[in-house]
Amino acid sequence: MTESFTQFAEALAMDWRSESKSLAKTDRMAELAAPAFAEKFSRSRNLELLACGMDRCVIALDKHWVIKLPILELGRQANIWEADNYAKMPAQAHEWFAKVEQSHPDGHWLIMERLTPVHGDDLDDEFYEQLSDLRFEIDDLNEGNVGWRGDDLVILDYGEPLFFKNPTEDLAALKRRLMR
Repeated sequence: MTESFTQFAEALAMDWRSESKSLAKTDRMAELAAPAFAEKFSRSRNLELLACGMDRCVIALDKHWVIKLPILELGRQANIWEADNYAKMPAQAHEWFAKVEQSHPDGHWLIMERLTPVHGDDLDDEFYEQLSDLRFEIDDLNEGNVGWRGDDLVILDYGEPLFFKNPTEDLAALKRRLMR
């Protein structure tokens, strides 16, 4: 990733922070207003808005990378957790998690690998049941938080404290469940 790409991400995030201050006075109002704001923000810069969740919006930077921008304070914390999770997880886990390329130390932005979205028919009830048996803690794992990297399902939203109880066994179990 080039320095100019990082500078672009920093400038984009600075604009986002400046313009999003007018979103709302309450968390719930900001959450409701964020998708429309993010769509307008993205379009005005010829970028594609991919998604908005409760705490962050995801904008495509190009065909390989996305930027996650926080809606409110919890979104900044989610960016910090996600960068920290990726940096601290065992190296063998990286193949099952979207790559965090760079992030702002205060969570103002996070650049992550872009994946292909999962569609509802890609996953079934068994997938969710198997995920509930995993021996690591991640509270918000659903079809919106996984994507395809080629033929592999990869977790793309892990912006919360993530704890492996037994990294080697947990990762092997995760791979078996995601590859079924």
